[in-house]
Amino acid sequence: GPLFDGPHSMACYLRNAGYSTYLAGKFLVTWPRTTLPPCFTASTVMWGGYWNVAVRVNGVSQIATGYSTTYVGNRGRQYVTTALSGASPFLLYETPQAPHWVEIRNPDGSISRLAQPDTKYASAGVGTCSGVPEADRSDKPAYVRTMNHTTSQAQAMCQSQLRAIMSADDEFAATMQLLSDRGILDDTLVILSSDNGYMWGEHGRWEKFVPYEPSIRVPLLVRWPGHVTPGTDTTRIVSYLDLLPTMLEAAGVPAPTSPALDGESLLQPSRRTTMFAEYYVDSA
Repeated sequence: GPLFDGPHSMACYLRNAGYSTYLAGKFLVTWPRTTLPPCFTASTVMWGGYWNVAVRVNGVSQIATGYSTTYVGNRGRQYVTTALSGASPFLLYETPQAPHWVEIRNPDGSISRLAQPDTKYASAGVGTCSGVPEADRSDKPAYVRTMNHTTSQAQAMCQSQLRAIMSADDEFAATMQLLSDRGILDDTLVILSSDNGYMWGEHGRWEKFVPYEPSIRVPLLVRWPGHVTPGTDTTRIVSYLDLLPTMLEAAGVPAPTSPALDGESLLQPSRRTTMFAEYYVDSA
C-alpha cells in the first residue's frame, strides 16, 4: 500500500483531466489509515468487515452503521448525486468487502473463515457450488498436495460467499437505476469485475494464489451503449491492466507515454496472445 504509485493511477489521470473522482469501499489492504487516497475528490475508505465497520470519510474516522455492503452502495449513490449537481464528468470507484471471508467465532470457541451475508440472505438457496478434488494428487506440485480442503468445507465457504454477493448485486442494481433515472446511464461507461478468482475445493485447495483457472479468472462486464455492442461475449484474453487504458480512451484522455501503460484498451482490437500470472510467497 505505501508503495502505491499514486500519480500514475486511474484517479489521478482522470482528476487531472477534469473529472470529479469518488471512492467508496476498500482501497488497498495495507494503505496507511491516516493517509487520504491520492486524487479522489471525496473518499469513504473501509478496511474490511461486514457489520458496523470502521471507515474514514475524507480522512475522518467514523463507524459505518449496519451492513457494510449496503453502506458502501448508499455512499456511492450519494457521490453520484453530488457529482450530478456539478458540471464535471465523474468517476465512481466502488469496492465492497463482499464476498471476502472474515473470521467468525463459533459457540464452541473455534474460528471459521466465512463470508457474512446480510440477514435477509443468510439462508438463501444457492445449491451445490463446491469443487471436487482429485482422488489422486500425487502428480501435482507440493503447493497443491499440501492443502486438503474438504468438499464440505468448500461448500460452506462458497455458500457464504454467494449469499454475501447478493447484497452487492442489490446495490449495483440500485446504482444502475439511479443512473437511468437521472438520464445518464447511456453516457456512462460501467465496468463490473472482481479482484481475484477463488478455489472452492478444486484440487483440495481454497483461497487463490495458484495458476489454476478458478484462482485467476474473474468476471468482467462492460457496458457503454454505442461503443460496446450489447450481448458481446468475447474470448479475448483480458487483464486488469486493460481497464485503465479503456477508461482513458472513453474519457478522451491520451494514454501516457512516460511511463507507458502495459494494458490495451478494450475499445480496440486485441493484440494479446499470452497472459502471465505470478505469485511469489508459498511455504510449500
